Amino acid sequence: MSQTHQPPAAGTDTAATLSSTPPLMRRLREHTAPTHRATEALPLMRHVLTDHPTAAGYAEYLAALQGVYLAVEPALYAATPASVITTLGIEPKLPALQQDLQALLGAAPAAPPPRPAPDTRAAVHRLLNGPAESRVAAALGGLYVLEGATLGGQVIARHLRAQWPPGVNLPTAFLEFRLEHPGLGWRGFGAALDRWAGRHPGSDRAILDGAMGVFRLMHKAFADVDPSTNCNR
Repeated sequence: MSQTHQPPAAGTDTAATLSSTPPLMRRLREHTAPTHRATEALPLMRHVLTDHPTAAGYAEYLAALQGVYLAVEPALYAATPASVITTLGIEPKLPALQQDLQALLGAAPAAPPPRPAPDTRAAVHRLLNGPAESRVAAALGGLYVLEGATLGGQVIARHLRAQWPPGVNLPTAFLEFRLEHPGLGWRGFGAALDRWAGRHPGSDRAILDGAMGVFRLMHKAFADVDPSTNCNR
């Protein structure tokens, strides 16, 4: 499972789960499935989910995500009305991500903050550069990807804990964000997103495009890292 999406939880009845899933959420899942599978197959994802993950590999994984979140998360939240954010039951995860990276790398608090790559920033600008309602819809599609990552992160955290050497620090504020910040959960998010789309006919296309746009940025960030060069330590 990648840090960008999630299937029905293991052990659930798939037919029952899908029947209770809002229609838009099913469309989003189907629309992003090929990119999801391609992302899971990338070397960096395979390294994190191997039986022998390393601290360096985990740090590379979080650093790749940070490059995306720096550009994506603030822009998505800025494009979405505060009342909608509240209804979705979500909140930014970038601070937790940076906290974990600092714990892993021992970065000095006074170090200059990292900045998103210009091409990532430009891609987000293009994604959200439409009329007001389309901009909100595209942002909601992107938030679907980030919220899927919130649920998927718990699975990755459990895997890492099972493989991590005893006594070695494993910072997981980002991966286990939902445990500390429960909000409305995945089902609540899906229901709220579906209701918003129902009140805005014709918004589905922009929501789907927003999800794909952010998913592709995630994929590219992971694809740009070769774990064989500096993760095997």
